[in-house]
Amino acid sequence: MRSLRHPWLLTVPVDLDGLPANLVDTLAAAAGADGVVVHDADGLQPLLGLWRTAALATAATSMLDAGESAARRLVARLQVSRCDVSPHRILNLNFPHDFPEGYAP
Repeated sequence: MRSLRHPWLLTVPVDLDGLPANLVDTLAAAAGADGVVVHDADGLQPLLGLWRTAALATAATSMLDAGESAARRLVARLQVSRCDVSPHRILNLNFPHDFPEGYAP
C-alpha cells in the first residue's frame, strides 16, 4: 500500500458476485475520511471498499505488527463510512454450496 501512487484503493474480493453496476461511483460518493465499506442485506462486507491508502497503510501495518489480521478490526480502526446497498445481496461464493441453484456467472 505504501508504494501505491494513487490516494485511493478499491478492493473487490474475487469470490463476490452480484455487485451493483454503479458500485464505484456509489462508494466514491459515500466515502468518509478514511474510506467506505459495503453493507448489504447479509451485513458488513469488510473487504469490499474504497480506502484512503495512507490511512489503510498505517492501520494495516500497525495491526500486522501486533499479529492481527481481521478485516472487521481494520474497519473498526479507521474512519470509514458504510455504504448500505440493502436490500441488495452480494453473493460470497466460497464453496459449492454457496452457489444458488441454477447459478450461471
